[in-house]
Amino acid sequence: MFLPNSLRTKIEEISSTYSHQSLKESSTHLSQVYREHQSVHQDLDRIAYLSTRMPATFASISRVLQEIPTLKIESILDLGSGPATTLWAAWELWHTRYQCPCLERDQSWINLAKQLEIQKFMDVSWEQKDLLHTNELPQHDLVVFAYSLGELPTTSTSSTKPGKPHTKRLFSSNQERLMATAKSLKHVSASFSKADTC
Repeated sequence: MFLPNSLRTKIEEISSTYSHQSLKESSTHLSQVYREHQSVHQDLDRIAYLSTRMPATFASISRVLQEIPTLKIESILDLGSGPATTLWAAWELWHTRYQCPCLERDQSWINLAKQLEIQKFMDVSWEQKDLLHTNELPQHDLVVFAYSLGELPTTSTSSTKPGKPHTKRLFSSNQERLMATAKSLKHVSASFSKADTC
């Protein structure tokens, strides 16, 4: 699944102010950051993310959203929203204007998400908040906690590569973190077993 035209245009516009070489170097640095399960902290790395990693993330989230019935969805809570990839995927799939609160700990990601202008298609509100220090959230019809799950602190590591058939192993290695975070959020719950597949 391809990025929406309006999103792709904005990414090209933002990226055009940087040299191809600098973006290439940042893309390499991004790979190292994710191998070490770290967060993105450099502005140029965030720009490189838009063109090198956001398309694959968009496709993965779109595939998951296709499994969700939409009849009763009026709001989407995006946890660790980054550049709002989840909301773009929801818009491209359903073309419905939802209420969309986004929680993101990094103000720079919030600023970049606003530059991409998802707010033209969704009623978006952003709040800078660290999920590890969040004990209660209002209820929403759909709660999405996507790739930011991999940035939560853990004592274990995984060598799983995005897009490879090791997704189940990565998911299993993060179950304890997911459950701990879910239980800390009043209206978010999850249940998994060793037999679950993804």
